[in-house]
Amino acid sequence: MEIALLLSRFDPLYGPKIILKAPKSLEAEIVSKVPSLMEIPTQGVFMHIFGQLKTANLFFKLISPFARGGYESFMLSLVTDANTNLTLLLANELLAGFAQYIINLEDAYKAFDYEPKDFSASPQKLNEIKGFFFSYFESIKPAIKTLVMAENRYQVLFKAARDAIFIMNRDTGIILDINMEAEKLVEKTRQEVIGIEALILDLFDEGLVDPNMVKHLIDQPPPIISRIKKSTGTHMYLEVSVNEIQLGDQYFIQYIFHDMTDIQSIEDKLTDQVKKTEMLNKIISIANQANNLSELLKKIRDSFIDLFDLKGCSIYLIDKPHNLARIKVHKGFPSYFILENSELDISKNPYDIVFNKGVALINNNFPEFIQKFFEGIEVNSTAIIPLFSKFEIIGSLIMAFNESKSLSPEEMELIVTIGLELGTAVERMLNKDELRQSEMQNTILLNHIPFSIFRISNEGVILDFKLDKKIEKIVDRVFSSKDIIGKHINEFLPREIAENAKIKVEQSIKENISSEMKFTLEVNKNRIIFHSNIVPLGNKEALVFLHNLTRIW
Repeated sequence: MEIALLLSRFDPLYGPKIILKAPKSLEAEIVSKVPSLMEIPTQGVFMHIFGQLKTANLFFKLISPFARGGYESFMLSLVTDANTNLTLLLANELLAGFAQYIINLEDAYKAFDYEPKDFSASPQKLNEIKGFFFSYFESIKPAIKTLVMAENRYQVLFKAARDAIFIMNRDTGIILDINMEAEKLVEKTRQEVIGIEALILDLFDEGLVDPNMVKHLIDQPPPIISRIKKSTGTHMYLEVSVNEIQLGDQYFIQYIFHDMTDIQSIEDKLTDQVKKTEMLNKIISIANQANNLSELLKKIRDSFIDLFDLKGCSIYLIDKPHNLARIKVHKGFPSYFILENSELDISKNPYDIVFNKGVALINNNFPEFIQKFFEGIEVNSTAIIPLFSKFEIIGSLIMAFNESKSLSPEEMELIVTIGLELGTAVERMLNKDELRQSEMQNTILLNHIPFSIFRISNEGVILDFKLDKKIEKIVDRVFSSKDIIGKHINEFLPREIAENAKIKVEQSIKENISSEMKFTLEVNKNRIIFHSNIVPLGNKEALVFLHNLTRIW
């Protein structure tokens, strides 16, 4: 099913029930069991699966003078397909914003009925919450797709990380998750470790799990501890990094054990990391010097060729309306190859793997797919990296190395990170170019419209204006048009016309409907007839479109 968002309230008379659901077309029977989760004695964020549905739920309380104890309970639920990779951390990111909105909303409790207090809900307050609820739902739908993609990438990196990682509940001391390196470190499987107390493992001691000591470890440089590996009887020296993660009202501790046994190896790794960081900073710095999209893409291409010693490099950007990826810049590839591959259908295999699913093709991990990208030319080693913006994939970077090369996990991570950074830079430049073009079009349009536009407050004060050329000439004969903003309309119009205009503006704003008005002005013994359309803007302003009906001045 598509994602859904539910807001449940614990009614003291009728128990938990759904008060808001999105989308509105969602069948109530499908999610009828969700409110019953409010009766589970828990707090913060938690997951629950009903058959084919997975729910992420966040409990929160709202101050109410009518509720027992001064608070009443609510639960916000995100409902997805059971196969969706939705974690507690991800759910907390998505749900916390809405909960904070209601908690901080002044007199939010007035949106609900209270019995037997005989208090009727305020429709205005309820509509305010409804409006935010549905707009929040629409805003998180695209974010969920991106965050789930990010979560998938995080899980891959978590499992493949070269350090041993343990996640523990701070208050219970129970191990909740470990990665593959952690399995090797304690010489136990993930299934054997998850659910047991950390102190059962020889790796941990009271100094590592005691909540007070944990706070001290977080604030201090990572300590180095010594342990004996049971299978070999050898000493290991481990650097322990400790981080505290808050999820609702619960706290979790992340331990990262870094093997410091081979000091020389660590020093080489740190030196290599510095070089890569400098490389990343250099590429981003070069990209930031571009003034337009074409220049930006060329700088990115040339930087990659220089820094990674590439035989060829090309950059594709996605054309969403046509479902195509088009080459925007390239270098090092033969012309016939560029002609044959200038456009790729991103809905077809294997191109959808990169452009829709965001999979990086590196080190021949998918030989058949990689070969399809380079049909017609001979290449030794390649890398195809998606370019990510904040919420979506916008293109890809195609690289062919001069020599056979197998990228290390660190190099792969670096290139993917660069793809994330550069994707954001490209999108930002795309937005700038579109904004410049839009501003030029608007300027041309405004300069040629055959009528004048005024933005007027409900009190009759001119806030902004745009005069057509003919009226501007007439106005400048009487007074300077530069002095109009901030003055009342009765300073420029005859008293009767000004009063009628002010009434029309107030009426349009109050009733939220457009209105019309005609009036005649005498300028240099010429009677000029004007027609105006008044359009409300919110509850304090209106736009007035003024058109001259007189053909001869």
